[in-house]
Amino acid sequence: MGPLAAAILGLVQGLTEFLPVSSSGHLVLAQTFLGVKTEGILLEILLHLGTTLVVVVFYRREIVDLLRPRFDPAVNRYRLAILLGLIPAGLVGVFFLEPLEALYENPSTTLGELAFTGLFLLATRYAKPGNRTVTPWTGFLIGIAQAVAILPGVSRSGATIATALFLGIERKHAAEFSFVMSIPAILGAALLTAREIRGAEGEAAFLVPALLGTLVAIVSGYFALRFLVRVVQAGRLHLFGWYCLALALVGAIALVLVGG
Repeated sequence: MGPLAAAILGLVQGLTEFLPVSSSGHLVLAQTFLGVKTEGILLEILLHLGTTLVVVVFYRREIVDLLRPRFDPAVNRYRLAILLGLIPAGLVGVFFLEPLEALYENPSTTLGELAFTGLFLLATRYAKPGNRTVTPWTGFLIGIAQAVAILPGVSRSGATIATALFLGIERKHAAEFSFVMSIPAILGAALLTAREIRGAEGEAAFLVPALLGTLVAIVSGYFALRFLVRVVQAGRLHLFGWYCLALALVGAIALVLVGG
């Protein structure tokens, strides 16, 4: 993998990690059409770590408030909601990591899951604006959506924010909880794949372009996150559903042509 390919993949990750169009799905398709082969999901994890840093910076005040040692019933409920929301994805990551890695190398499966994301996002058009805050129970339900989004082609931000909207969570809180909850989830996934980072063949030759891609992901991801928060607050999340459906259709046609 050369520096140009890594930069392109970093740009794809940065723009699509926060926009509800499935960054993993875009990375699978981009690697397929760029002819880039990587070790398992190592590159995806590195790029996700870069965009996780963006979330930390963007929601730094909220994160500091959560980590501050103090007793506050509302804050404690929010902390518990995050912990419960992590359980589903954690169980999937521990027990189904190897089968999931194989799915990341199957563009056909990715396209089907991308179409599912599109339909799910379109349905948010009919979600009535809510004014609820996140509770431990709704946090757990949103966590189930996050676990489903481990599949390539299913948008993590799209699945979790959409689920929160269906549960009546206020739009600003829906976006905030989705991204704050993603921080420990992605860090946990990185720990599970640490053995790949240590044992990757051609480690130095791989990590240099990968770090370049990560830097590109950080810069582009910051602007994408700002944009998405505004879109969610405006109640226009469903518009991304059309993009996902169109991309799935175009990708399917391209795979047929390439395969033929």
